[in-house]
Parts: sequence; structure tokens; C-alpha cells
Amino acid sequence: MMLTDMPPDRLDALVKHPFHRETGERLVSFISDLRQCHGPEDFVAFQERLLVATLAASEARAQRSRVIKRLRRGARLPADAPELAVGDPYDIEDWRLESDVLERVGRQLRSIGDAMAWRAFGYDRRYILALRRNESPGPMTLSKEGTVHEIQFAQEQWSEHRRFAMLHDLTNCLRIGDVTVFDNPREDGEQEILLHELKTNPRRRESAQLIRTRMAADALHTNGPLSGHEKAHFFATGVPYKAHLDTLRDAFAFAHQDGLKTMRVPGQRGLGASP
Repeated sequence: MMLTDMPPDRLDALVKHPFHRETGERLVSFISDLRQCHGPEDFVAFQERLLVATLAASEARAQRSRVIKRLRRGARLPADAPELAVGDPYDIEDWRLESDVLERVGRQLRSIGDAMAWRAFGYDRRYILALRRNESPGPMTLSKEGTVHEIQFAQEQWSEHRRFAMLHDLTNCLRIGDVTVFDNPREDGEQEILLHELKTNPRRRESAQLIRTRMAADALHTNGPLSGHEKAHFFATGVPYKAHLDTLRDAFAFAHQDGLKTMRVPGQRGLGASP
């Protein structure tokens, strides 16, 4: 449910929830640290910290989902139920609120992952546009075999080759491929960027995901068609991209005073900000 569709009392409870406020403080720290990332070792350390936070939020939400399912069936509260931060542990609506808060926390952390991708790709929008053309993979969790395999692959890239391997599931915007590996720059300053679709079973036949990954790579390097539409190609317009950071600054200032602020952005778009 969108924030603007929520009843005022539920929206107020969500925004003021301790998990939400704690995450807001962490986001400031993440942004500050990301601005200090320059070499591969910086990005590796930053991603590790973001990975830990993301997995913790996903597991916390999964725990609450299990409690909600039990209470919905009329079963007792499980003995290993997590501690409810706010509310009555026997009230299913309080568990649902906390689950919604953690879902929002996960998306906020992934927005930091988007910023990491934006910086790692050298602010080249083509990579974001090419790799976003797919459905969201859902929550990142160690219960998925693929997630464990991807993390291990990223760790091996650093320990064996000193390469930064960016995990796509830590972002909202990278939905094609599993990992992007940034090779060490050559003497001429050029850097090879490698897109990987990892297979947990090497005998598995070529999947639709792998086809999309190859199309994205071709679109970036040979101006091939973008995934999802054979007539879609990159085209240089010559029009500079403009981010309305002044509007974002004003929205956060008003949100600090009012709790929540929505503003118009040029191009028939809207911006919502919360403290």
C-alpha cells in the first residue's frame, strides 16, 4: 500500500515506529560512507555493511510473517516469536504494522543500493536503464540457494582477484543479471565491466534470465535492442539529465516540520518525503 493510501492513524504509527526512525539514522550514515567510496576496497566494505543490514531486515520481516500466519489460523503465539517493538503481541494488527515497517525498511536500504550502483557505474545512466527491465526479485534472504551462491561469488572475486562484485539484489534498479564485476582499470584508465547471471546448477539449460542478461550486455556494448522490446535502443538526445535536488531539499525541510510532505516535480511527477 502506498503511503498516500494509508489511513492517517496507520501512517502516523508507521512513520513514528522505532524501526523506521532507527533506519533513518542509518541511512544518513550509509550516504556519508558511500560518498567516501573511491577504490574497490571501499565498495567491498560498504557493500558488506549494506548486505548485513538488508539480510537482517529481511529475516526480521520473515519472522513476523510466520507469526501473522499462525495468529491468522487461530494458533498460539510461537515460543520463538521475536519481541514486538510496539504494541500487543497477541494483536495480529500490531504484527502486520511491524511487518509493513520492515518492508519499507528493506526498500529504503535498497535505495542505498541504488545509490551504490549509480556511483559504481560512474553515473552512467545506460547501465541503470539496461538492467532495470525486469521484475523485482523479491526480498533478499539466505533461505534462497541463489542468494548464498551470489554472496560467495562476490567474496571470491575480491579474495582471489581483488575485484568489486556488486550484488544486484541489494538494489531496486538492477533486475537483470545477478552480479556486476568491476575489473581493475588498465594502464589507459579503461575499466571492463562484466555482467554475470549465475547458475547454481551448471547443467541447467539456458534460461530466460540469461537471455535477458545477454541482451542487456549487447545493448550496452553494441547498441543492440533492450530486453522486453526489440525496437527499443539507446539514443543519445543531447539533453542533459537534471535532478531536482533543490526540490528534494525543500521537501525534507518541510517533512522535518510537518512529519510528511508531498510536492510536485516538473514533468507531472510527485515527491513524497518523511523525516
